[in-house]
Amino acid sequence: MGGLRTEIIRDARAFEDLEPHWWRLWRRSISATPFQSPAWLIPWWRTFAPGDLAAIAVWSGDALAGLAPLYVERHDRGQRLLPIGISLSDYLDILCVPELEAKAGAAIADAVLSLEWSQWILPDLPADAVSLSLELPNAQERRSMAQAACPVLPLDGDRTLAYSVPARRRRQLRRAERAARRRGAVVVRRGESDPQIFLDRLIRLHGARWAGHGG
Repeated sequence: MGGLRTEIIRDARAFEDLEPHWWRLWRRSISATPFQSPAWLIPWWRTFAPGDLAAIAVWSGDALAGLAPLYVERHDRGQRLLPIGISLSDYLDILCVPELEAKAGAAIADAVLSLEWSQWILPDLPADAVSLSLELPNAQERRSMAQAACPVLPLDGDRTLAYSVPARRRRQLRRAERAARRRGAVVVRRGESDPQIFLDRLIRLHGARWAGHGG
């Protein structure tokens, strides 16, 4: 399809090998969130793997042009196609590079139709999700607007964070900073420049916290 090549990935090792290509796709995708990154979804699959992997990768040469991280779950009503990251993610969607979104989306739709499933469930989609534009001939579509809440803190460009965070939370942050400084030097850095390092350290921090509580 227009120079694109589609691959259905069913092996966990091959899925993890996508990571460097996946990061480049994630950085180019306009709608990408941390919940669609390999730092979130690869550990999710490694931890849970609740079905048969069926991730759809669309390639343009050696570059990943589209990705639908999916798996098939056996259910008493038939096989269900579900997104990797379901239940623990705020936003779920496929990823496509902007200039190939239509073609990559069509390739993903064709691959989805080649799989065996009775239901394709797509929860927690943002309003502008690429998945909502996919065309699946002969598939009956049913949409529901009921979704889990995804809290968002809008920051006014002319106001500082202090005006956007409640006073009680600011006091808690100041106490936490003072406690951290008693243990040594504290440096605050922005994480946007390298989201992979930021997410890896966040996951390590959460792991240490739960381990400290016997989790």
